[in-house]
Amino acid sequence: MARRTSGKEIGRRIRAARLARGVTGEWLAEKIGTDKGTVSRIEHGATGLSTDRLQDIAAALGAEVGVLLGRDATGVSVRPRAATG
Repeated sequence: MARRTSGKEIGRRIRAARLARGVTGEWLAEKIGTDKGTVSRIEHGATGLSTDRLQDIAAALGAEVGVLLGRDATGVSVRPRAATG
């Protein structure tokens, strides 16, 4: 059964992609037609995220939607491994 990706996980990936691109939350907000407070709530997983909004964010950041959802290029779910020891 496929694992559902949480809003917090997606938000962390969006923030990481934004920072990797070197842009501010305000810049991203302008590109997707919202305010920086909404971008902050998205990045913290505190607000819902529609498919359309996720696609807009991915396009603005030059990222693949699948990567923001935690999937690699093949579509396989990518999860951090649990620490052993």
